[in-house]
Amino acid sequence: MSNLYHLPIVRHLRSLARNSGLLKFVKPILASRQKNYEEAFHEALKRAVGPGDTVWDIGANVGVYTKIFLEWSGADGKVIAFEPLPKAIIALKKTVEGCEHIRNLTVVAAALADKPGSATFAGDLEGNGVTTTGHLAEGSSNGQNSITVEVTTADLAVSQKGIAAPSVVKIDVEGFEEDVLNGGESTFGSASCREILVEMHFSRMDERKLGNSASRIVSKLKNWGYRVDWVDPSHLHAKRTE
Repeated sequence: MSNLYHLPIVRHLRSLARNSGLLKFVKPILASRQKNYEEAFHEALKRAVGPGDTVWDIGANVGVYTKIFLEWSGADGKVIAFEPLPKAIIALKKTVEGCEHIRNLTVVAAALADKPGSATFAGDLEGNGVTTTGHLAEGSSNGQNSITVEVTTADLAVSQKGIAAPSVVKIDVEGFEEDVLNGGESTFGSASCREILVEMHFSRMDERKLGNSASRIVSKLKNWGYRVDWVDPSHLHAKRTE
């Protein structure tokens, strides 16, 4: 089952459970397992990142993993944190204050997607804290809970912004996972990109009516030369086999 979470039938069953209200009965069980899920993803990232790696933290938010990546990649590594939300960037910079290898950090104040320009970023933006579920959204910015942010692509970040190409990538972008990959054919398809770990937001994919996005993501990664496994039902791990 661990390699089947992207299949249409599995996605359909998940959607049925969510739409029927069945999930409210299993949420306590899922909550009890969430810590194990997070720990499994953390351990997968830890095995992927080594000294000297260039790590892309796509959807860095307040920089929890950005700080960890700076430690794991060491004195000769690089960490590129992509985060479009100004409030989150301020918090991220506070998170990494005092890090031994902070000089190796580059913060890119933009979201990654499949084309450059600007887009609406939506979420609970009015509170004192920083939203952990903010996301790009279709349509124009309106109201207090959305702002306009810069968007670029992975390939343009490398070719035009001079950002170092990654050896390891972490993606957490609330339903825009496929968009990020579609904008990085050269970058993520390169043999120098060794591992990609993705948090898959199936409910947001359903909200966007993306159909079998997870299956398309798995197929794309395999076509680029990765073996794809699931760390757990919500986290995908692609490791280059070539």
